[in-house]
This record gives sequence, structure tokens and C-alpha cells, in this order.
Amino acid sequence: MRNKVTVKKRIDVVDVIVFLFLTIFAVLIVYPFYTAFATSLMSRQEMINTRIITVPKQLCWDNYAYMLSTPVIWTGYQSTLIITAIGLVYGMS
Repeated sequence: MRNKVTVKKRIDVVDVIVFLFLTIFAVLIVYPFYTAFATSLMSRQEMINTRIITVPKQLCWDNYAYMLSTPVIWTGYQSTLIITAIGLVYGMS
């Protein structure tokens, strides 16, 4: 028969400090991405009037329609694909 080892995990002060540090660090990393995405879904007037970016009051997809209708974005994607393909071929050789 196997001996069962009972391990009691207690929460130390160091565990709490590490948890708080990692949580704050995660928020600092994620928040800029969230605000960029939330801002992209706001109208220009709502973006100007909002001090702290939380949730858009009304979703505005016009920004994405405008972005996809301009040829500059497709030129950027084309350049990215060409550079990636050249780097891939160069890296594989």
C-alpha cells in the first residue's frame, strides 16, 4: 500500500507579494492593447470626449472600413509578406 503524503499549502507573505507583482505587471501589459482595440471601435467624437478608455458606448466599425478601403494598408501587407518570404528563404538556406 502506498503512503499518502499530505502537503498543506499555506500562503506566505512572499506568495502574496509575488501574486500582486505579477497581477500588476499583467495589467500593465494588457491594458495598452485593450485601449488600442477599444479606441478603434469608438467614433472620433466619443474618443475625444472620453478621458479613460473603458468600453465603447456604441460600436463603430467605420474605422475598419476606412482602413481596409485605403490602398496604403494593402501596400504595407504586401511589403510585410515579401520581407517575411525573403527572410524565410534566407533562414532555411
